[in-house]
Amino acid sequence: MPRLNTGLIYAAIYADKIRKTVFAQLKEFARDKEVAKKINYYVARLNRALFTLLIEDIKLSKDDGIKIMIDYEFDEVNKSITWKWDTLQIVVYKKMPEDQIKVYLEKFIPIAEELSTGIVSYSIEKIGETIDGDLIYAIKIGDKEIGAVSIYVLNGNKAILKKASILEPTPVHFEKTVIDYAGKSLEDALKEELGKVIQKGIHTSYDEAIRIINALREKVKLEPLSKVEESE
Repeated sequence: MPRLNTGLIYAAIYADKIRKTVFAQLKEFARDKEVAKKINYYVARLNRALFTLLIEDIKLSKDDGIKIMIDYEFDEVNKSITWKWDTLQIVVYKKMPEDQIKVYLEKFIPIAEELSTGIVSYSIEKIGETIDGDLIYAIKIGDKEIGAVSIYVLNGNKAILKKASILEPTPVHFEKTVIDYAGKSLEDALKEELGKVIQKGIHTSYDEAIRIINALREKVKLEPLSKVEESE
């Protein structure tokens, strides 16, 4: 049974590190593009669940140190991954007692599978408009800015999501999606679409996700989001 071990990393890049580690372990299978898509999907589910534990519950800061370990099974026939939630171990390098982390894990493990496919609650904030009429929004979780999206509004309660990129709970990007917002505001429809990040996002690396975010911010002359470098 394979064991995922991230080694010591910054909390800000745990999702990217998990993706790289699993792909390294399953590289023989990941050479097939369709299998790689499936691996990305199951990795994203793990990252979605861990986001609740690490960011929302434990409230790690981006520069806190962390090590994540979990066993998993890879089904070579169906090309699926089963995460063994009861083997999950978390080592946090901040001032937090080990018994407190154990309490978080005991609450998390029974609901981890459900969390792994859950909708993510984002907020959005308009940060500018391009010369050709694209609306640029920042994507946030709470007060933390974790993405950006470009929208072009059409007639008849429809808009085109031209490009979007999100860092959390797992790095993804979206491209050319039609949004029908009849009966609701554009902002609500957009948040609903982005919330389906695990199912609809194109899974990518941290570096690529932040590159897209900063390209969108540059269109409205905003400073780039700072990048967190990997630490071993």
